[in-house]
Amino acid sequence: MMKRRTFAQLSMGLLGGTALRPFWESPRSTPLSSPSLIKSKGIKKGDTVGIISPSGAIRPGQLDEAKKILKGMGLKAHPAPNCNGHYGYFSGTDEERLADIQYCLEQEEIDAIWCLRGGYGLTRILDKIDYKLFRERALAVVGYSDITALHMALYTQAGLVSFHGPVLISDFNTYVERQATKVLQNQEHPPFIPPYREHEVEVLREGKAEGRLLGGNLSLMAAMAGTPYLPSLKDAIVFIEDVEEEPYRIDRMLTQLVHTADLNSAAGIILGQFAGCEKKPEDNYSFTLRETLDSFLREWDVPVLYNFSIGHIKKQCTVPHGISARIETNKPGIQLLESPIDLP
Repeated sequence: MMKRRTFAQLSMGLLGGTALRPFWESPRSTPLSSPSLIKSKGIKKGDTVGIISPSGAIRPGQLDEAKKILKGMGLKAHPAPNCNGHYGYFSGTDEERLADIQYCLEQEEIDAIWCLRGGYGLTRILDKIDYKLFRERALAVVGYSDITALHMALYTQAGLVSFHGPVLISDFNTYVERQATKVLQNQEHPPFIPPYREHEVEVLREGKAEGRLLGGNLSLMAAMAGTPYLPSLKDAIVFIEDVEEEPYRIDRMLTQLVHTADLNSAAGIILGQFAGCEKKPEDNYSFTLRETLDSFLREWDVPVLYNFSIGHIKKQCTVPHGISARIETNKPGIQLLESPIDLP
């Protein structure tokens, strides 16, 4: 049996002198107890945006492209010190990625936080984030995919509304930029979020519903099941998306959310496009994606929209996480019932 000291020495050698510190060794932050909901001031022209990559690493040149995107939107880019790093499949060690989040919270000139990409890594550090400071600063946070973990934690631990939207390596086409700007600046009172016109939204179950908007990437939500960071989905309007997952995996993850997060008691469901999640043509021992979804939805008497412009697609909308909204299947879209930002 390998002794601990020998293993640590071996780890140092394999990782170029830096041991991969177990995430459970760092001190935990103290989460708030059932925090009331608060909103950020959104992101307006002239604001300084802190750039972080709290999960996976970006490729060379992508940080420069992100700066150009923000400049084109009339924003000032302020990259965190480690956002362009590379440490295995992370952008940095747990400590470095945490330090970047803390850095953005502590810099007074930073008005909001925008994530460079998703990937994997946020669930490792959720228990060490300074949620009290997040609540005090109330900075808008934007991103999707693995950033779902941060959105959920900010809602449950800080009571902060955040924004499920494009990461800075996304394709910032006209639709993406227009929808993000409309929501982040509250250009309508309150905004209506339509699907992209080329995305034909399908009504799987008719009806209308109101509730808090909660959701994101299905894989991340399932990974958070049983933790204090995933809220109950009861009476919520739940939006769900994923990419490159086989139907049986979709089935498994939805089942997990039914058992642990009351998904079957949601007020309404908004499904993304689930790109690459269809069964393989040669697989005769699989349900189709639609059959898999129908197996869950056939007994739920709630409105369900399918193929909405959310998630891993080029034409994605920005959805505020945590505020009240309404869906009506005779008018596909998301009608916000309150401002997603704290109006002056």
